[in-house]
Amino acid sequence: QQTAATTLGYTTTHQLDPDRALNDIGFDSLTAVQLRNRLATQTGLRLPATLIFDHPTPASLARYLHGELVPDVDAGAALLAELDSLEASFADLSPDGETHRQVLVRLQSLVDQWRGRSGAAEEQEELDLDSATDDEMFRLIDSEFGPA
Repeated sequence: QQTAATTLGYTTTHQLDPDRALNDIGFDSLTAVQLRNRLATQTGLRLPATLIFDHPTPASLARYLHGELVPDVDAGAALLAELDSLEASFADLSPDGETHRQVLVRLQSLVDQWRGRSGAAEEQEELDLDSATDDEMFRLIDSEFGPA
């Protein structure tokens, strides 16, 4: 984030939102090359010319660089860090109804995919309907028919 701010001539990183696309905050093809060259010098990595197009936000660029510099990171820890970042990004959002619905559908799809990997889907099918809580019933309905 600091290198991106410096490349644009900013004196602080406060002017850069880590989750906002770099091309939305002033990067063009020339400054993209400058950023890549600065990061390559700082990290010692050989970085692709398409770096900011492949990793369009300071946050995604930082994750990429971290993965390149510290390749032994536990995949589970990296996934949990991504979830932490996602959860933090939800804190200040007030989406309109359609955006809210689209996000719910995508999140539910991810949950369904994850359940399929862990075997939790089979556990859910064995739910005792007579003793299930309201939340358990709604989760079952959502998993079968999707959110309303």
